[in-house]
Amino acid sequence: MAKCQRRAAESTRELRAGEAVDPQIAPIRTDFFSLERWPWPNESINRAGNELVVDPARRYKRQRMLRALIFDFDGLILDTETPEFRAWQQIYRLHGTELALEDWLPCIGTGSIFDPHQHMETLIGRSLNRDEVAVAKGVFIRELIARETLRPGVLATLETARERDLRIGLASSSSRDWVEPHLHRLGIAAFFETLQTGDLVQKVKPHPELYQRAVAALGVLPSEAVALEDSLNGLRAARTAGIFTIVIPNEMTRHLDLTEADLLLESLEDLDLATLPFGHN
Repeated sequence: MAKCQRRAAESTRELRAGEAVDPQIAPIRTDFFSLERWPWPNESINRAGNELVVDPARRYKRQRMLRALIFDFDGLILDTETPEFRAWQQIYRLHGTELALEDWLPCIGTGSIFDPHQHMETLIGRSLNRDEVAVAKGVFIRELIARETLRPGVLATLETARERDLRIGLASSSSRDWVEPHLHRLGIAAFFETLQTGDLVQKVKPHPELYQRAVAALGVLPSEAVALEDSLNGLRAARTAGIFTIVIPNEMTRHLDLTEADLLLESLEDLDLATLPFGHN
């Protein structure tokens, strides 16, 4: 837990520094989310004494068009996060201890900053064979994930995006070897124009590089895209990249404070792209 917190703090310092990842990648923007800071058209502003009065009905007139959707994978498209936690819980119980949810939650949506094997060894006070543990965990997680299907609303959202001629990308802290086979198994691989995965970057979420790469690959500005996320680390990565972020929590991440999201939904089935604060063709 402490290790996660230290890494999160380090990431926050790095993000605040706004370091350049690649000159070809779109720069970090943080002004997109403050509506009050956007320039309104002159005709929507009236003078009342010395004050400027903004007409709410016209305040979105100069917003950019929505041109792209960028999906997270684990926990958003397919709930792999709950099965992984359940699998580790079973391994812990086989060795006479418990994996607490509060130890697991801060690490969802990011890289391997929490080592469950080492944590289990610390709890039980003895060393375990990593290979044997990995084999047992692999059996459990394959059985659990095999029961999982697309989360509600994913396919409909992909189809709607295609009908609207939106660019579609994916940004995941997991490796391509993990993500791509699942996309093919689920029958949705053809929807995605770009897969930005953790093996392509030096820093995964909450660092914004995956999202910066995604908008660059799709040929859109951050302010022309919407990110669909389920975790706090993913939410922070997308927002730091300057992207309007919608969060749809799963069984695990609904325990997190996700109020930083621009929009928080119970299900992707509740998403109506036409109601988002973007212009439309």
